[in-house]
Amino acid sequence: MQVYRLGPKSGDTSDRNWEATTLKNKCWVLAESEADARQKVALATGIGARLQRGATIPKSPWINRELTDCVPDNAAERQPPQSALIGWPCPCRKLTL
Repeated sequence: MQVYRLGPKSGDTSDRNWEATTLKNKCWVLAESEADARQKVALATGIGARLQRGATIPKSPWINRELTDCVPDNAAERQPPQSALIGWPCPCRKLTL
């Protein structure tokens, strides 16, 4: 397992898919792979979004590589605060950043 840092690309949360998450800032997650990290954040932060006639249904931006960055982040000087971790040491919804 390793630590991954996820965040909106260039800080941009204007895409409609951001309506489908409670978290719009960077976070860290303990995961086995990038896909696992993205899925954990999506599951921990997902919410229902309003539907609009003729528009696509919003999906979690955390699984979309065009909307979010997801990189390994194990540098000791950048270890995230415990409260900003998802899935460390157990799955939880502590998202205070």
